[in-house]
Amino acid sequence: YLRGAPETTKYARFRAMGERHGRDWRAWPDRPSAIDPRTVALHEYAQWRLHRDLTALRNHVAERDGLLGLDLPLGTHPDGFDAWRRPELFAPAVSVGAPPDMFFPSGQNWGFAPQLGSAAIASGYDYFIDSIRNHLRHSTLLRIDHVMGMRRLFVIPDGMGPEDGIYIEYHVEEMLAILTLESVRNRAQIVGEDLVPVPE
Repeated sequence: YLRGAPETTKYARFRAMGERHGRDWRAWPDRPSAIDPRTVALHEYAQWRLHRDLTALRNHVAERDGLLGLDLPLGTHPDGFDAWRRPELFAPAVSVGAPPDMFFPSGQNWGFAPQLGSAAIASGYDYFIDSIRNHLRHSTLLRIDHVMGMRRLFVIPDGMGPEDGIYIEYHVEEMLAILTLESVRNRAQIVGEDLVPVPE
């Protein structure tokens, strides 16, 4: 399993570092410090079990002509593995949220950084592709959280409120092309959460 999923060991080491030095990886020591190999092995084992159980569930559902759906979240926690592993992909000093509206008159701040469109393009969208493929390893239906986030996101500068935010635009056609290709390759259905007005 680990030979086929090399990121698992990096993730397990990240989790072990977090258990030793705290959740905020920005405060970790500059030099790598010793971590307990048993903790690394525990997190590797947990990922293997999750993979095994999801695979069994997918097969169980498929035998009954059903669909196993997973959810692709809109963002990644700033203290999480993705932000630590690929910091060049995420915009600093801003958070994604929503502007004031009739349901939330003061707006919303969801507390995670948006991806940098230019960095995503320069990387060939590898992070987005890997995220889709990872989910489709186990699911036959993928729900995209806040699907309009592929077109634009509302961002709020640190230290300011949602009333001071702005929208940033993405190349939605490129992301839709990737989703379409991966959907066909994996024989999976893709749905989007239309939480905000969605144009035709």
